[in-house]
Amino acid sequence: MIDKLSDWGECTEEQKKEFTQVYDSFSNELKEALKSLSNNITLEPYDPHWENDAKNIHSTKAPNQEMISGFERIFNDWSGKIQ
Repeated sequence: MIDKLSDWGECTEEQKKEFTQVYDSFSNELKEALKSLSNNITLEPYDPHWENDAKNIHSTKAPNQEMISGFERIFNDWSGKIQ
């Protein structure tokens, strides 16, 4: 999603590059942390019927608010379980 972002506002290329590198590093660390969790934690997957909307989130139409709310709920649930 970050790689497909086209409007970075007033960010310079250097700022965009730095943000992307930090985000990638964070993402990789999070993946590794999730791998190390014990198997007794089950994280709910997102609803597959949102896949096309998620892939096209940067289209000209406004994002589906029901999908965004669902993703926020899942993220909050994951955050609570991971903590």
